[in-house]
Amino acid sequence: MGFLIGFNENYVLDQIMKAIIKQIHCSDVDAWDDYLPIDPTDFVLPFELSIGPSESKATDLFQILVCGSKWFEREIVAKKQTLPVHHMVMQEYDADLLERALKEKVASCEANTWDELGKQLGQFFHWEFENYQP
Repeated sequence: MGFLIGFNENYVLDQIMKAIIKQIHCSDVDAWDDYLPIDPTDFVLPFELSIGPSESKATDLFQILVCGSKWFEREIVAKKQTLPVHHMVMQEYDADLLERALKEKVASCEANTWDELGKQLGQFFHWEFENYQP
C-alpha cells in the first residue's frame, strides 16, 4: 500500500470511477437469458439492473424497459408518441446482444463520484435515487 507525503489534508487524488452491472433481473420471466418470445420483434420486458462501482460490492438499482421493434412501432410510433425515457428498442429479442448492449452502455459512463456516475447512468436507466432530496 502506498502513501502520500507533503500534501495538505484537503488533497484528493483524481480517481475516475467506473460502474459495472453486477446483476440483471427481469420480473416478467423466470430466466430472461433463456427466454424466447413468441414473436421476437413483439415484446416488452422490464429489467432491473444492480449497478455499482467496479471496486465495491455496493449497488444501486436501475430500471429500463426493453421492447421489440414491432411493439415499438405499434405502441409508440403509430400513436405518434416520442420515445419514452428509460426504454431500449431491439430489432428482435436476443439475450446475448441485450446483455452486451447493457454492459457497454454502463461501461461507457465514468465520473469522479458515485453521485455523478448515477446521474450519468440515469440518462439511460431509471435510477432508484433519481431526484432524491435528503
